[in-house]
Amino acid sequence: KAFTGYGDCPLTILMVWKGGIAILGAVLGGFAGGSGYIMVRNSDWFLAVWDKCFKFLGKPQTIQLPHIGSFADLVAPCLLLGMAIGRIGDVINGEHFARFTTLPWGVIYTHPDSPAINRPASHPAVAYELIFDLIIVVVLWFAKDKLRPDGMVFALALSLYALGRFFISFLRIEANTYFGLNEAQIVCLAILIVTVPLLVYKASLVRRS
Repeated sequence: KAFTGYGDCPLTILMVWKGGIAILGAVLGGFAGGSGYIMVRNSDWFLAVWDKCFKFLGKPQTIQLPHIGSFADLVAPCLLLGMAIGRIGDVINGEHFARFTTLPWGVIYTHPDSPAINRPASHPAVAYELIFDLIIVVVLWFAKDKLRPDGMVFALALSLYALGRFFISFLRIEANTYFGLNEAQIVCLAILIVTVPLLVYKASLVRRS
């Protein structure tokens, strides 16, 4: 249904004020955008286009840019920490519905402005994700000097987050499902299909060297 809606009016993809702001999209889109910027920033055609279209801002200069992999490695723990902080608001608001539970830490929202008001005790699924994000930050901290080449810390961060999000999503109530999986889980599987073989392959190369 979501695909059909975007197919009818592709411009709705850009209407972020109507929903569609998801962490996975922000992570992947941010990586693609940042990588693209690093690759083209010092290219002759980019500098020429900038000089032609934005001449009033001054002549652009070539700047020293980091390697995409090393920059991604630097950003990875900060990204997970930021995601964990963002989840605090989700826990407080209760806008992400989760499955009911009889466990002692089940959450009941009583504030009248909460979307989850008057729902039975539910799993604090986003709190689980918050905790898992912080665990990943710790793992990355201890692994950062052991993973080679550049970019593998970011790949590890993606794979661990995708793994955790995949299983935690079984506790969340999502509107759209495909083959018994929601959209986030499908994206997580795609991430794992790419990052896990990459990590294994790069690790084998490092051992050989």
